[in-house]
Amino acid sequence: MNDQESQGYRPDDAELEELVAYLDGELEPDGVARIERRLADDPEFRRRLKELSRAWEMLEWLPRSEVTEHFTETTVEMVAVEAERDLKTQQVASVRRDYSRRLLVALTALVASLAGFGLIWSWQQRDERQFLRDLPLIRELDMYQVADSVEFLQALEERGWFTDDEEIGDEDL
Repeated sequence: MNDQESQGYRPDDAELEELVAYLDGELEPDGVARIERRLADDPEFRRRLKELSRAWEMLEWLPRSEVTEHFTETTVEMVAVEAERDLKTQQVASVRRDYSRRLLVALTALVASLAGFGLIWSWQQRDERQFLRDLPLIRELDMYQVADSVEFLQALEERGWFTDDEEIGDEDL
């Protein structure tokens, strides 16, 4: 690590990318002018450019490897295999999404059907519940018909004639 880096100077990625593009001759004329102005004004920027230039020169000394046709074929095959794998993954995900949607629709229909059944059943049981509430009265109807007055019925109630041992409720439906 050199002195400048130990003191905290590190070019950011954009600056480094711009310097590399300058060295490769890939910058537009306005970018070249901007780099050259900064090189004239900033010694640290010049030093960084020199380091990159030396690194580029060292790369030129490295032996170049030739790409064989076999390498190209295997690379293309690997890309094709990966693309096929991605396609299968997407197809499986699509099938799963379709299955999930269908299951959700079926469950929604089932819940709606059960709720509708429950409401209709409850509505139809209304008459039976009323009958069960009136059952004690119906059982004693003969006695009520022979009663001369309400006072007579109250007297019978006080003696316990109208009490049932068995209570009928909604749960008996």
